Amino acid sequence: MGKTFSPQQGLIGRDTVFRLTGTSQLLWIEYRTPYRLAWDTLWVIVRTPDRIQGAFRLYRVRNNPLLYRGQIRILAASIYMALIIPPCQYRQILAKKRFYITDTAYPTIASLRAKAQSQIAQAQTSIPADIRIEDIELPPEALLPTPTETLDEKIEEEITLEDDALDIEVPDLEASDLDEDTLEEDFGDLEDL
Repeated sequence: MGKTFSPQQGLIGRDTVFRLTGTSQLLWIEYRTPYRLAWDTLWVIVRTPDRIQGAFRLYRVRNNPLLYRGQIRILAASIYMALIIPPCQYRQILAKKRFYITDTAYPTIASLRAKAQSQIAQAQTSIPADIRIEDIELPPEALLPTPTETLDEKIEEEITLEDDALDIEVPDLEASDLDEDTLEEDFGDLEDL
């Protein structure tokens, strides 16, 4: 991850801690694959401990088929996790990276940890304690097993570049297992952040 990109120098300002200076912050992400993938475009799902913040695209670099590059837009200070996935395949995580965005209200990583702990506590109290597990309605797709797919399989999707390639809407992320099931795995114990 870096603040800016230059064709001559590559990523500039590589780090995992960035400061939010305005209403939003653009950051560059590069992902290098160990071998050539079937997809020309990958997605980056950006999430905080309490919810998914957005989805962005990484494009294969023309002169380097193992390298993908793109931008993400950050709107608030928090602890973030960037999950790189193939298009429309929420369960296949190719890579993940934790990073921190500070601002004047949360100037340190310790203050971001305190904010994340309060967000998780609020999320846990939003479910009534007296509700039975049998009464929770699950969407039908949450009960179906996911077929295994390999990276060598070709996807039948035509890749087109659009003007709004930096920010896309990902359909039905709430029904995927990215939100709750991998939260503990991705962020771990907040004391270790």
